[in-house]
Amino acid sequence: MISIAMGRFCVECGVEESVNTPLFNNLCLKCLLETHDLFEVRKKIVVHVCRKCSSIKAGNKWVKADNIVEIHNLMNNILTKNIKSMLGIEIVDISLKPLETYSSVLEVEVRALISNNLISKILRVNIEWIKDICSSCLKRSSRSYEAVVQVRAFNYDDEIKEFKNTLIHAFQDNILEINELNKGYDIKVLNVHTAQQIVDEIRKKWIVKTVRSYEKQYRNREGRRRGKPYISVRIINLKSGNRLIINSKAYIVSSIMNNSITLRNSSGEEKTLKIRELVKLL
Repeated sequence: MISIAMGRFCVECGVEESVNTPLFNNLCLKCLLETHDLFEVRKKIVVHVCRKCSSIKAGNKWVKADNIVEIHNLMNNILTKNIKSMLGIEIVDISLKPLETYSSVLEVEVRALISNNLISKILRVNIEWIKDICSSCLKRSSRSYEAVVQVRAFNYDDEIKEFKNTLIHAFQDNILEINELNKGYDIKVLNVHTAQQIVDEIRKKWIVKTVRSYEKQYRNREGRRRGKPYISVRIINLKSGNRLIINSKAYIVSSIMNNSITLRNSSGEEKTLKIRELVKLL
């Protein structure tokens, strides 16, 4: 008797198993994709929208509505965390299709491996949009701020006065207000991170001396210092003729060349220092 080995067939369409047509759970890949839910969304996707500035929050992060690229990446990350495979299939990649803001349904392409074969399936994910108010708008409406950057200078000239417009343009979403003073200005900032960014921008342009103090300072249970920080930024833009007090002694700036400064005391004696060395003495 001659024995004939019978191959396996897809139970849905009858196609015979082959190298190019593998079977998975007795189904060819085409029928598997058509008849089975291979992926599921773990939980309902909720996205918050600020009713004042239209920023979007998915997870714990608010993103400005005009930054569509960052919003797309943010939503893609949220979906990646909440889509899981069924039947032990290995997900290779999850890609959000072009995002239409406030759309109640998003299309996501999920690519996965089945028996070393790459498959692709489009999922339609329901999104719930909730009107809310972002942390920045909440602080702004309550006139609340977390830090103050105090900008001062040896010579409060037009360049420093106009630089505040650069800061407003760069950090307008997180600056509550700027108070003009005789020799500088105070910047009230909605969060400490932005305050440090402002200091860094000033430091890029000038040599500065910074001092940090705290309003209503206290220490928490871990011993960490808490309180509203006041960051004093003194811009060292000295000019010839400026008077300085160093170690209780009076000096006049004689000349400035490149990164060095020459000082003259009351006896007419002169000494030259690097400006960064001088900063440590002020």
